[in-house]
Amino acid sequence: MKLGFTEQQVASWKDKSYYFKGTSNVAVVLVHGWTATPKQIFPIAKAINEERHTVSMPLLAGHGTKPEDLESVVAEQWIDDVRKAIEDVRNRAGVEKVLVGGVSMGGNLGMIVSLETKVDGIILIGTPVHLKNHVWVWIGSKIVPMFVKYGKKGYPKMVPNNELRKTTYQYFPTINVRQCLKIIKKATYSLKKITAPILVLQTSSDSVVAKYSPWVIFNSVKSEIKKLQWIKSKNNNHVMNTTEVSDSIFVIKNFIEEIKKR
Repeated sequence: MKLGFTEQQVASWKDKSYYFKGTSNVAVVLVHGWTATPKQIFPIAKAINEERHTVSMPLLAGHGTKPEDLESVVAEQWIDDVRKAIEDVRNRAGVEKVLVGGVSMGGNLGMIVSLETKVDGIILIGTPVHLKNHVWVWIGSKIVPMFVKYGKKGYPKMVPNNELRKTTYQYFPTINVRQCLKIIKKATYSLKKITAPILVLQTSSDSVVAKYSPWVIFNSVKSEIKKLQWIKSKNNNHVMNTTEVSDSIFVIKNFIEEIKKR
């Protein structure tokens, strides 16, 4: 198999869109990150749904199948996927408030679409506007695809080999990195136009997102209601593990409740 991964491992990366129906008047669209799947955000989605809120988790184009399918996907397709998911839940009977949230690039997509389709709140989880070694990542995205077609995921030594790795492709077409960076850039340029209430959640030792990135978001958006919450992490996780999700879900629930009452 490509880059040493077995058919069984590739099969474990397959996934689909999910829809958890609630009984309140609130719906939350949660978007997974680049190369990941909706399973990545199951713990958060289930916790929100337990509060009786509807949760929609769309599968972005090129994801949840095999890494090769990302090769021809462009950023605009992901934006359209999120837009359609928001429009779908807003048209459901009983839904009066719609929030959009996402992990990593999923949050960037939420910010972008919030300027095109009305949302009542935005939840960002480890969402970057600046990456660590940002300039080198941009340079690499232009040069590496000329020599290497597929890249293999690498992790800091402190990040455990756990279930999170089963919810994301472990190799990827290097050409598609440009599309992810395009989304980050578009979201960054959108910050000063964002007025919807926004919650920014960031782990304290993220191996991907620059330390100052959450502050850039917080200080740039024009939202009257904006909150920044740091989540303690000891293992350089970019995506929250189960313990970190538990620490943050109380903040998320309170934010949704505040939006619900507006």
